[in-house]
Parts: sequence; structure tokens; C-alpha cells
Amino acid sequence: MRRVMFVFIFFFLFQKTYGGTVVKFNTTSNHMVITDNNVDIQNSYFMRFSVHACYDQLLRLGSVGHLASNSYFLEVVLTHSYIGIRDNCGSCGVSNVKYLKTFDCSNSFKFWMSWSEPGVVEIGTDYDINQNLVTRYQSNTPFNVEFITLRSYYRPGYWNVIKDDPPDVLYPNPTGTTTVYVNETMPSDSPILSVVVTDPENDSIAIVLLTHTELFDIYNESLILKGKLDYETTTSYNISLSITDGLNKVLVCLSLIIVDVIDEPPSLFVADNFELEEELAIGTELSGLYNVTDADDADTLEFVLEGEDSYKFDMHTNTGTIVVKDRIDREAFNSFDQLGPLVIKVVDSSGFTSQASLNITVMDINDNPPVCVVSPERVTVYEDHSSETPIANMSCIDEDLPNNTHITYSAISPEHLINGIRFENDILVADEGAFDLEILKQNNISLVIQINDTQNPVHNNSVYLNLLIEILSVNEYKPTFLSNANESQKLITLWSTVQPGELVHTVSAHDDDWGTDGIITYSITNISFENDMTNHSIKDLLSINSITGDITVNRILVDCTNTTLYLTVVATDGALLARSSFLEISFVIKDASFYWPILEKELFTVNVSCYQHLDVSILRIATSNPEVTVPVVFSMEQHTDKQFLLINETTGDVILVHRPETVPFWIVSTLCVANPLATTKFSIGYLIMEFPSCTSGTFPTNSTADQTNDSAGDTFWEFLDALQKIILIILCGVETLLLVCIGIVYLIKVKKCRTSNVHPHQDNDPLRPSSREFSIMW
Repeated sequence: MRRVMFVFIFFFLFQKTYGGTVVKFNTTSNHMVITDNNVDIQNSYFMRFSVHACYDQLLRLGSVGHLASNSYFLEVVLTHSYIGIRDNCGSCGVSNVKYLKTFDCSNSFKFWMSWSEPGVVEIGTDYDINQNLVTRYQSNTPFNVEFITLRSYYRPGYWNVIKDDPPDVLYPNPTGTTTVYVNETMPSDSPILSVVVTDPENDSIAIVLLTHTELFDIYNESLILKGKLDYETTTSYNISLSITDGLNKVLVCLSLIIVDVIDEPPSLFVADNFELEEELAIGTELSGLYNVTDADDADTLEFVLEGEDSYKFDMHTNTGTIVVKDRIDREAFNSFDQLGPLVIKVVDSSGFTSQASLNITVMDINDNPPVCVVSPERVTVYEDHSSETPIANMSCIDEDLPNNTHITYSAISPEHLINGIRFENDILVADEGAFDLEILKQNNISLVIQINDTQNPVHNNSVYLNLLIEILSVNEYKPTFLSNANESQKLITLWSTVQPGELVHTVSAHDDDWGTDGIITYSITNISFENDMTNHSIKDLLSINSITGDITVNRILVDCTNTTLYLTVVATDGALLARSSFLEISFVIKDASFYWPILEKELFTVNVSCYQHLDVSILRIATSNPEVTVPVVFSMEQHTDKQFLLINETTGDVILVHRPETVPFWIVSTLCVANPLATTKFSIGYLIMEFPSCTSGTFPTNSTADQTNDSAGDTFWEFLDALQKIILIILCGVETLLLVCIGIVYLIKVKKCRTSNVHPHQDNDPLRPSSREFSIMW
């Protein structure tokens, strides 16, 4: 069911009285159009009516003629127990139901209804508009009410519609506030205004004064003054009039403005003790010197300044503003402290005059800066300076009066020091740690001290002094070694192949002291062998760089193998009273022939691009236990008739020197890394290199491609994947097939050895010759 919403605006306040014309309707069977019976709804937005019935009654508000098919309407349904609304529907259910007894067969019930906004209807009981509201409804489609019909449902209904319009107020304006101006000298019993009003039904009119009845009254439709007006007491009155025809009431509002008449002299009040600071700037305006009021708001005043010392000031004739005209210097005129007496006169437009005299006290200001010295001008302190020990003394003299002198000190720079500096009376002291060089990071500081002679920011005088402070260092910290993996308990291996001048180890220490105290130098002491080797000169065996901590070998260590060398590294700071830290290091000197190099993988695989450049490295073979001071030799055996690859025996770089004529193609090579100093110290692995198919089936002769994208795998299953490809070329020769089988046997052996963490060519000690030697060579 659709809902229709209405909005109403009321311009008048109505009251339940008797008056107007009653139009009766009997809605036994037909619709009754109230506009056909001289009830005007075009110029009205409300209706009062009563209903006497035994069964449902219907009241319809429509947009156009009630017989038109396109008429939009709202229907108010009145029953013996509720009021409801139908929205543009004559037979549907009601909405917005409000339960109450609306009528019975024995009595009439009174209602009011309004429709002041399109699509809004309000219904209440009794005849007082906007009182006892029962329901309010807003239609879905806003519309203007053009007709109203009354109808009964099954049984007769008797309607009484009150035809009565409110009084027509012509003056004052009933829809706003009328402003009336009255002189404060108006005599009593004088008329202020006359009310002009008519009534459409020629009802009797009554005018009632609702406010300020003690001062005003209504007589013969006129508002009269019955008391005395005084602008100085009250400047305006808000007056309300009620104009009624017995049934309708109109509320009229008046604003009565009292016009001031010049009849009061101005009131002048001067300050009892006005204080003025000396040396005010010329043109400075003085406020608070006097205060003048005039009860007559429309009055104009004239100001005059007279008396002794009035030449130092200028007073504006119209505004009364007083400004400084001449210099006021207390000290220049024998320290006088008063001006005056000054006489201020105020004259209004009617000649009424008020005057008063006053004296002005001249106050001394702080206009002399302090003269200060600091003793001594240069001080020397240690960085661990005690807060109990004074640093310097301040001494200041100020020529101003004591009440204008309040000497305060503050350090303003450098910023990183001022938080640790304070003044106790005239003595400069510092907090513990204020001169810590590890924080300040400078030995000489110029401390800027600001001296203020008052706490008044307006009249403050400031001077600045520089105090030179030299800070002497204190060796607070000793060097601390930066130890990796606990060097003092670690054995560092030296191979017999290390050459003189080679770096074998580096130590590093740190000192938290700032400056030269934190500079560290290194030295070696307490060098000794594990065994007493008196036939060796060990003092010059190793040397250390005193700045960097690099330890190098001075001579060949062949005659010192298989023993342990102990030494102590000393880190000493640069303080005058130096402090040192010690680090013990152990070097085990081993014969390089015991070094057993091991390949980092057992199986290397490479996919070579069709556009791979020749004579460049495509893979680097490395060891899993490299020693930079022990040389190793790399070698490779290719199981093909033509050599496609070369290996750099020093670096392990694998280089492509030839391409196969057709692809796809696989190369299986055996790798070996060996210790040249011990022929039994070697390990082997395998390299499988794949040349994939190219578009043409052959390699281009003019290669412009990037280098290969290498990939390697080291698991048994990766090798099996590669083996599937190798089977494709198994017919290339028995030799190739044999090598693949060898690789499978080798990997199975490697996998088995890994379960016990033993390399197939080496036992648990990589330095001890293996009892098992690999017997298959190429």
C-alpha cells in the first residue's frame, strides 16, 4: 500500500471559541463536495468539522475535480475505534492507523484538519488547530488540495463544517514583526498605534495585550502608553497582541524602539593611580587613563586635556585618545616620578560638561645592560671532571635599580654541551660526564654564555661572554680484540708451501677512547713452538703490521712442519699511560704434501647453447676444501675421438674449443684434482656436457649469442636423468658405454660412502694418506 506524506504551515494561532457559520451535510448515500456549499478551501489550509454517525465515514482530499479519472487523492477513514489513511486507493486497506473513539450513535465528535503543504495532512481532535494532534501523513506523491468530499459507508452520517475565516489584520503586519519608534519623552496616555482589522463573517473583534501590561494598554483598538519611558533604562520592548473573532485568533508582534533624547551629562572616571613607563615611543597610545560614558547614545562628545605637563601628551578632540607627544625620561629630569596634575574635560552636544584631574606616576625601566666578566677566561678540565669542582666564576654590575635587575646566566652554545652545564648563583659547574670526549669528540670548546639582567622579555638587556675550555683526555678504556670464532682457542693452519710475505691471519681490536688514546698499535710477543726446537730461529718467523694487524710469514716453513707455533698479539692504545690487551693465537704448521684436495661435486652437468662462444670458460671446477697457499692441479680426460674441451690446470676453468658437427650431442669427461706435492692425494669426478638440438640441426658458423646458461646437479637421480640421454648415443662406441657404466658404479660407491661420511678416495683424516687408492685411471 502506498503512503502519502503531507506538510502543513500555520500562519495563525487559533483558539477554541464560538463564531463563524456552520454548514451541515447529510452523507447518507452520495459524495458531498463541500466547495459546492460555499465552503472555501482555496484560500484556507484548515477545516473544523464534527461527525455524528454510527458507522464508517470517509473524507477525501483530491487534486482535481472529484469525478476526474486522473485525480490523485488521500482518503481519511473515520471509524468508531480508529482513524486511518488510504493513499490514492478507494478500496485498499488503511495505513497510519491511530486508535481512538471517533464517534458513536449518540454524540457528535469534533475534529480539525490541515493541509498547508503539498501532500501533507494533519488531523486532531476538538477545534483548536495544532492542538491534540492524532495523526500526520505524508503522501507518496505531493499534490495540492483542490476539492474535499464527504461520504458515509452503509449508514448515514451527519457532518457540521465550520465556515469561519480568521480576522484580516491590515495593520500591524500579522505575518512578521512591525517596528515602531517612540521618543522617550512621550507623555502618558498617548496613543502609539491603531490596529486596523476586518472580519470576513463580520464577527465581533476583540484585541488583547499579552505583554508589558504594566506600561501599555489597549483602548478603542489602539495601543496607548500608560506609564513613563526611559531610554537609559530600557531601549526597546517586544509587544504581543491577540486579535480574535471568537473562534479564530491572530497573533501580532510589535517591536517598540525607544528613541534617545539628549538629557544626561557624560560621566567621567579617571584612574586613581596611573603608572607610565619611561621612554615610551612617541605616538604610543595610553589606555586605562580614564573612562567616559554617556547615557545618551546619540550624543557626540568633545575632549580637552589641560594642566601642568599636558604638553607631553596629545588628546584627540573627537575620540579622546591620548598619545605620547614628547620624550619621558625619568633619569634626565632629576629622577622625577610624577606628571601632573592633568585635567580632562568632556563636553556633550547639549553643553553638559564633566571634568576630572589626575597624576601620572613615571616608572623606571631596565634600560642599562649589565657589565660582566668571567674568571678565568680560559680553563682546563679533564674529561672526567667532578661536578663538585667549580669551572669559572661570573661577576656582573648593573646600573639599574635593584627592582629592575635580576641577573641570570645560561649557556647557549655549543648545543651538544649546554645540557650538561649549569650555574649555581655566579659559579659555573658541569654535570658528571659533560666533558666526555667520546661524546664531544673535540678537545677545545668555546662556551658562549648569555647574561640577562631581567626576566621581562620586553625590557631585557643581554650580554654575551666566551669561555675557552680545553679538555684533557683520560685513558678510560683498554683495547678490545674483535674475536671471530674465539680465536684464542682456535688452531690456524699454516701449510709448508706458504711463501715469505704472504698474509696468514689478521687480528683486529677496538678502543672506545677518543683521539690518540683510541689509536691502536699491534705487536707480537712470546713466540714459542710446541716442542723445544732450539735449532730454529723463531723470533723472525712471523711479523705483524702494527697498524692493520696483518700477520705475515717471513721465511719458508719447510723445516718447521708438523708442529704448533704459539704467540701472543699485543694491542696497545696511544695514551701517555698506555693500556694493552693480549690475544693468544696458535698456528699448526703442516706439510703441504698431506693436503688432499676434494672436488666439490662428484658429477657436473652443463647444457651448452647453440650459440656458445669458443675459447671462453663455460664452467669452473672447484674444490670443497680449498687452501690458498697449497697449489692444486686440475686435469680432464674426454671419452671422444675429438677433443672438444680443455681445462685450465691451475684455475679449473673448462673451455669449449670445438663444436660437434651435429646435434644433439653428449660429451662424458673424467675430472681430476690432485696435490702436485703428493701423487696419491687426488679426487675424481665426471662432467656430462649436452649440446641440444638447434633449428638447423647444426651449429651456426657465425655465433653472436650469449654465453651458456650453466646448470649443475650433484645427485644420483640427476645423473640417471642424464643417463637417459646418453643411452641415445650408446651406439657411438663401446668406449662410451664403458665410461657410462664406470660412472654409475662410481656414483653408487659415492652414495654408499656418504652414508658413513667417508669420501671414496679418502678416509676420515684428509691429511693422512688413504689406505684405499683409486685404481681405475683413464
